[in-house]
Amino acid sequence: MLPSEEEGLQNKTSTFVCLARDFAPQLHKFHWQHNGNHLLGESSCEQKGSEANFTASSYLVISHADWASGASVKCVFEHRTGNLSKQVQQGGDLTPSVILHPPMWRGKDGGSKAQLLCAFDGVDMKSLAVEWSVDGNPQPNSEMFGQSSRLEVDTRDWNPGSRYSCKVKPGDKKSWIEKSIQVCSDGHFLAPEAELDRPPLRDVITQQEVVVTCRVTAAGASRVSWRVDDKHTQSQAVKEYRAANGRLISNLTLPVTTWNTLRSVSCKVEHPCYPTEASITMPEPGSQEPTVIIRRPLEDWERDQSLVLECLLGGLSSTEVSVTLQANGKDLPKTEYVTIPVQKDQNSLTAVRFTIPDDQKGVNKRFSCKVNHNIQAKSPKISSSTGKLFAPPTLELFHTPGSGSTKLVCVGSGFNPQLKWNLSELKLNAIKKKSMGEGGRLTVTSEVDVPQTEWYKGTTFSCEVKDENQKHQTRNISICSAAPHTGFADVHLVGPPVNVTASHDVLVTCLLVGYGISELPIVWKVDGRVVSDGVTTPPSSVNANGTQSRRSELKLEAKKWHGRADVSCEVARLCDTAPLVRSISKPKGQLSVELAPPSQRDIFLYSKVALECIITGADSAAVDDAQVTWTVAGDKQLSQSPDKQGMRNGQFRKVSKLMVDMADWFSGKVIECLVSDQHYGVVKNSPLTRSIQKSDGADPEVLIYTLPEARDPNHDSVVCEVRGPSLGDVYVMWQVDGGGYVEGNTGLLHQDNGSVSVVSILTVKSQRVADATLFTCAVKHGGMKDYTAPLSVQYSKMTRSVPTVTLLHRPGELVCLVFGFSPAAINITWLKNSIRVEAPEQGTAQPSRGPDGRFSTHSHLNLTSGDWDSGMKFTCVVTHVTGELSQDISKPEPKNEVFFHDDNMADAVPEDTVAETLNMAWAFLFLFLLSLLYSCTATLIKVRHTAHMLRAHSLRSDTQHTCSEPTH
Repeated sequence: MLPSEEEGLQNKTSTFVCLARDFAPQLHKFHWQHNGNHLLGESSCEQKGSEANFTASSYLVISHADWASGASVKCVFEHRTGNLSKQVQQGGDLTPSVILHPPMWRGKDGGSKAQLLCAFDGVDMKSLAVEWSVDGNPQPNSEMFGQSSRLEVDTRDWNPGSRYSCKVKPGDKKSWIEKSIQVCSDGHFLAPEAELDRPPLRDVITQQEVVVTCRVTAAGASRVSWRVDDKHTQSQAVKEYRAANGRLISNLTLPVTTWNTLRSVSCKVEHPCYPTEASITMPEPGSQEPTVIIRRPLEDWERDQSLVLECLLGGLSSTEVSVTLQANGKDLPKTEYVTIPVQKDQNSLTAVRFTIPDDQKGVNKRFSCKVNHNIQAKSPKISSSTGKLFAPPTLELFHTPGSGSTKLVCVGSGFNPQLKWNLSELKLNAIKKKSMGEGGRLTVTSEVDVPQTEWYKGTTFSCEVKDENQKHQTRNISICSAAPHTGFADVHLVGPPVNVTASHDVLVTCLLVGYGISELPIVWKVDGRVVSDGVTTPPSSVNANGTQSRRSELKLEAKKWHGRADVSCEVARLCDTAPLVRSISKPKGQLSVELAPPSQRDIFLYSKVALECIITGADSAAVDDAQVTWTVAGDKQLSQSPDKQGMRNGQFRKVSKLMVDMADWFSGKVIECLVSDQHYGVVKNSPLTRSIQKSDGADPEVLIYTLPEARDPNHDSVVCEVRGPSLGDVYVMWQVDGGGYVEGNTGLLHQDNGSVSVVSILTVKSQRVADATLFTCAVKHGGMKDYTAPLSVQYSKMTRSVPTVTLLHRPGELVCLVFGFSPAAINITWLKNSIRVEAPEQGTAQPSRGPDGRFSTHSHLNLTSGDWDSGMKFTCVVTHVTGELSQDISKPEPKNEVFFHDDNMADAVPEDTVAETLNMAWAFLFLFLLSLLYSCTATLIKVRHTAHMLRAHSLRSDTQHTCSEPTH
């Protein structure tokens, strides 16, 4: 603002005023310059111009002569937001101008009084006319100050929005210059902001009244009014005050019953410039449906805080909930109130922790979490219950066979189970593992490795569990309780030839065939007396099908044999209650007859079945002359001509076959074989009858599993077991990968409870098992209504493995490595910027099998330098039965490279290329060693099946492989 002419004439001085407004923060400086020389202003004052900004002024006094001589004056305002300056000079052609400044409020926080300043420039002060008006009404109480006019303002007139005008008419001008201002244009008020706070949920649940709070920021000239369900509230329910930070706080008190039933509540801020409103709309019931989970943290148990339960809350954001622990559906006294902030992640969970009271440790107690998240909801959200945390502990004891030891696994479950082993004075290290079940019960697993020498002795091992004040529990295990079929063996006793002379000693052979028989004791008896002289027992041997054979021979005096002494071989199998006894003596000179049932192959492959009537005897002529008569259901039948098969084990043998329709056989018709001898008439054990043995009509249970006890490294065995309370006749055949039927090694398994199972063992080469995808056990039995549709159970040793994909870049091509997958079927495609690449640009190798049975392959994509350098994205997409995988690659961002130059080479070789090639070689070597280690481990560690007791009564085909047929 420039000095007035009156001041120059009267005081011989010229006063310049520099005014700065609407700045923050407060720190600032003024500098003056007179004709380019720096001067210090005589005084400076500052005041708060609004709620957020400041106004400051400084003035400079110089002689009127200096100003009249054409001096220049400059004011510089320095502030952190930037410097501003204003310069004036005497003698210039000035255009009349008027500036109406907003009021500068006086007193604390702006006060209630202010001055409006109307400054003019470029006017003749001698005949200057100035007029003020408020909403068109003249205001005579103004005063002149230099080249400005001041008018005092009161907030009661200013805040309602009155319009203030300043009109200036220079003496040499005919028209008035008018400037106007009012409250909403001066920047004195910031726009208020209102926040509405809900009452705490604790108050809603526990109190009779609740308080809703409206917080108003920049609340100058603001008033607050309330509406509940669009109706104004009474002023008695509202209390207001100003906080220390200047906020206006308005509290509305409502009865809880009103709050729980209202639809909306709003806080309206009335302001002359910036009216605003904040409201709360009560959510619809269940608008935020939470998820509630109760769990018992394992980490708390490990810190000896075993009584802690956690309620996990999900699906809630920016809300308040109450959480109560329940026992058997009843609330426990303590309730937690939790404010959940705004959740950016929808999967975020909020944990609320409770400690189970001592009086709630009942054996039947189940615990749950109840969450109230919306008072208007019809019912709270309740989690699923825990299990019975304090119920008595449970205990299980298992075993897993191994190559050098048997692993015993003890599993205890309870609130705080403690396991203890009784290992018969063996010092073994136990490995313990802990896990927390979904029901909150802790499961502890303890494992020990028992040497095979101790395990096969039949030693009993026990495991005990203790839990708090509950009753202790103990489980025992031994080879006889866990795997009694370990001693599975059949015993055959073979006598000397029939034509042996009376002067020679004879050999009687006891043959054992089965599994785990190398240490079984063999006892010989003659006429009930144990003998050891003349006994020879060589070491056992392993057969091609994985079974073991063991032979013991007794050299017997000829006179005892011909005197028909009773010779017996007794084998005390490990888990049998009594020895298995086989007896033999010299047969009498007569014929014997056996009626053989249909073979498995006939039952499955043909429409007719063959029954064999087998005649044996020491006299060849008697065997030749024997006559065979067949009947089916009493009707005589024509049979094939008997086939004399010569001598076996000193016996002559003749076989007569009868072909019977399959339908007749399965219908249960009785087939009879009658053998007549010209010397003895009808043979003693003839006629023999045979018919299919019917079951009770219910289908038997068919199980299929592997048999790791077969320790032949070149062969593997698959077992099919048929169980049922009344089996009848059972026929079993095998299919491998859907091929033709093949026979297994089939026999009977006698259980300790008196029941009988049929067991068929299929033994194939190990490589065949690795290649095979599917083994099928097909079963027909006497109770079948449709004998053309056998029961079948399948087993596959091939498992699915997810491929691993690696994408590599080489000069001129990309290589996609895919390995570790099974089965072999796989498809690899290439994408260039998400567009499929045609076949001529790529090539894929056939999958190759690794030592572990899993496959690997690779595919390459030809590249041009332009494609790679352009930064295109290339994708290798692998489609397999386990799912689809993909890997992306593109040229990386340029980076600093070290180049090695050779005068004889045209191009530079980047150091990174050498390192990349070396890394690729190491990667291939590592993957090869890893797959080799895995396959070796899988081969060495075979798991012995523990679920079934095998005691074969007759394994016909095994006997044919390992010994001569015994005398009948």
